[in-house]
Amino acid sequence: MTTLIASAFNWILGTTIMASVLTLIIFVLKAVFKEKINPRLMYLFWALLFFRLIMPWSLVSSFSFLNFMHLETSTSLSILQPVREIPTSAISVINNLSNVERVALSSNSMLQILPYFWMSGTVLLIGMIMLNNIRFMLKIKQLSRVKDNDTLLLLKQCKNLLRIKRDVVLLETNLISSPTLVGVLRPRLLLPQDALHTLSYKELKYVFLHELSHIKRNDILFNWITSIVLTLHWFNPLMWIAYNKMREDQEIACDSQSLSYLSLTESNDYAYTIIKLLENTIFPTRFIQVASISSKKNQLRRRLIMITNNKKSSYRLSFAGIAAVLLLTGCGLTMQKTHEHPVANAQHSGTYSSSSEMLSKDDYKRMSDIIIAVNKGELPVSALKDAEPLLKRNPNYISDKTWAEYKALNK
Repeated sequence: MTTLIASAFNWILGTTIMASVLTLIIFVLKAVFKEKINPRLMYLFWALLFFRLIMPWSLVSSFSFLNFMHLETSTSLSILQPVREIPTSAISVINNLSNVERVALSSNSMLQILPYFWMSGTVLLIGMIMLNNIRFMLKIKQLSRVKDNDTLLLLKQCKNLLRIKRDVVLLETNLISSPTLVGVLRPRLLLPQDALHTLSYKELKYVFLHELSHIKRNDILFNWITSIVLTLHWFNPLMWIAYNKMREDQEIACDSQSLSYLSLTESNDYAYTIIKLLENTIFPTRFIQVASISSKKNQLRRRLIMITNNKKSSYRLSFAGIAAVLLLTGCGLTMQKTHEHPVANAQHSGTYSSSSEMLSKDDYKRMSDIIIAVNKGELPVSALKDAEPLLKRNPNYISDKTWAEYKALNK
């Protein structure tokens, strides 16, 4: 279990570093292109990001941005792996450590607690999400269906327009202040009681088109996936920012898709409906399994600019958008080219380079264990004394900093 948790945390830590850089790249692309890229294509950027967060493997490419950062993830993150069995020859070194070296070794040992701290936070967040959403779903089960035939007929017409065959239940409620879609397999559209009486027939049509667009795009399922992924990366503030920006772009992408079924003259009426709903929204619904037409009021300006500037041809993928997606895919979803560490290779495969022919197999393994343990922080730098014959053959087995520290200790 210890090995499994530590390995999972190593993978999460390495993935979150690469995803953070990818997030910054997305922010730059959004700032550069702005309204030049179709909102639905812009939303695809976030899909690529969260896909990167759940990829169990990575393709190696010379186009990866990690090639320019020179990240040695395999070495830097390996200190969080479970402690291996320390060679007997190195234990005597630990017993003769100075106080400063003991403090340094103790600090490295503290890193072993991080995987359990991460796991505790993840379990706590998942528990809170599930509890809140179970409570919300129990309240929904008590709601009554809308029985007005004209409203149900309008919903059916909108479903046919978007070619949605799934049954969508229309519920009336006072739990929320804005139309909200709930459910992945059995979608339910919640309509506030006030909206049923204040919205016109045409305004209800705009609401239905927007919420049904969420079904067409499988946004609720995607919200569930991204939220669970977020619980795994809860310690990374950039991932929280990315998640919130993704939800904002999700609503704008749905606006764009809804407008593709309307005439150009209806854009202003659609925008007016958004404003009207926001004015009646006390607080936006933020449960992860829902999608709502109204969002935060500070996002209104951005949505209105997109709506009023909407063009019928905007659904086509622009050259800039395709180029941006290809750039993110090639640079953000691939890993840097690396060379296997000679010591690690010998440790796991049992093969030995020609430079070690004069060393016995047992000596080579013992020295390799010491070097690996020092790289992980399990042993102090002074322990390298017992691995000096192997180090002299190739100092690249350790970092330049560690090599400098070792040489300083032996002056």
